[in-house]
Amino acid sequence: MVDAGNVILFDLKTLEVSGTIQAQPDADAICYEPVTRRIFTFNGDSRNATIIDAVRAQIVGTLSLDGQPEFAQTDGRGAIFVNIEDKDEVLKIDAAGAKVSERWPLPRADAAPSSMGMYLQA
Repeated sequence: MVDAGNVILFDLKTLEVSGTIQAQPDADAICYEPVTRRIFTFNGDSRNATIIDAVRAQIVGTLSLDGQPEFAQTDGRGAIFVNIEDKDEVLKIDAAGAKVSERWPLPRADAAPSSMGMYLQA
């Protein structure tokens, strides 16, 4: 269902669906953060992120982002970076603290930021 905002839980070995968690409408992107073992859905219309404990399969919070998130990447060290499409900025999220720790404005362009990639050195 389009814009349903559902997170589908499944077994990685069998791919069998084991449940559903209701996030927010327009859950555009989803990101698993391995240090905290949390799942973040980035909800464009709601202008926030839903935070899910992946072990307990339960929502543990909602983080206001003051803009429409589009896509996110984790650094594998406890931080998530997300682009805010309507504000032309990138946010750094402290996954453990469930808070925005830094904001970086992007130069104004013809198109809003709509994707993200990261390269991390070992």
